[in-house]
Amino acid sequence: MPFMSDLPTYADARKAILDVLNEIQNSSDKAFGREHVIKKAAESLGQWGDRHGGRLLMDAWDDLYRAGVVSYGLNMSNLGFGWAHLTEHGVATVKSGERDPSNPTAYAATVDPFIKDNAIAVSYLREALDTYIKGSVKAAAVMLGCTAEALTLALRDKLKAKINANAGTPPSGLDDWRISVVLRTTEGLLDQRVKDMPRPMRERYESYWSSYTGLFRMTRNDAGHPTSIDPVTRETIHASLLLFHEHARLCHELSTWIDSTY
Repeated sequence: MPFMSDLPTYADARKAILDVLNEIQNSSDKAFGREHVIKKAAESLGQWGDRHGGRLLMDAWDDLYRAGVVSYGLNMSNLGFGWAHLTEHGVATVKSGERDPSNPTAYAATVDPFIKDNAIAVSYLREALDTYIKGSVKAAAVMLGCTAEALTLALRDKLKAKINANAGTPPSGLDDWRISVVLRTTEGLLDQRVKDMPRPMRERYESYWSSYTGLFRMTRNDAGHPTSIDPVTRETIHASLLLFHEHARLCHELSTWIDSTY
């Protein structure tokens, strides 16, 4: 796997290890250990014996351990640190491939085409991924909620600009300090013109818009209001991150449609 620069990055190392783990998971012999995985990943990177690359690979492995993707021991007869296994979370992670948030660089590459023009959304999503892979799921939930909110506010701004350009008066709810009111007002304006949307986008909007915006807002609020020890589970934020790709795509399509049609 060639590098864009002379030295591998942490993202290169993490992806290489996940690729090795995915290969092992799909093989008949699923036994592995830390040393085996790191050496095989180093070979795939062409950095075998390189001090810089080796340390990045060790760091990436240990981060996957802390994030609960891998755990030590193979079975009751092989409990030592020389053996390892994928946790249930780890099996789901490697199965999801490049869109899994545990592989942040590849995950971001699938979402970036839809949010690249929104610097605030990009910034918060990067932090959501960073906190997620470190196991800080409450922080990840808040950051992902902020990302989704940034997309909503960008749509709000486009609707206001269109209404003003047509000599109309934007509803006051678009400027409310409460995001729940902004969401309801934005949805109301979109609903008024839903029949003008292209059919595929209209079907996705009618089926998913309220569900997606409600999910990200609720998850953020649950994490942001300390009413319990575990308001957000790793499974919840993992699912939310996977769903966010489709929400970002829908927001991008709506944004393009508002520019051209609304």
